[in-house]
Amino acid sequence: MNVEPSPSTLVAVKVPPAAARPTTDFVRQAMFSILGERVENARVLDLFAGSGAIGLSIASERRGVAVWLTDDSADALDVARANLAGLGAAAAGV
Repeated sequence: MNVEPSPSTLVAVKVPPAAARPTTDFVRQAMFSILGERVENARVLDLFAGSGAIGLSIASERRGVAVWLTDDSADALDVARANLAGLGAAAAGV
């Protein structure tokens, strides 16, 4: 699974061991296409974040967006924190 912190950069994202089914890159791209510019300067809560790929994609690609990630799995939150640290996405919290 990958997150693009900028259009020219691609970062591999770790996935929690008990992830049911990670959201595919295709689904995330479709989501951004549908949302368009509507998430500029927004606050986003990524429930059941898993690896955090969706929320971290938003934090990386959209200016002024604050993202919070949460999950009921402590393992998933550990992975999301590691992914956040790897991206250096300052606008996200786990």
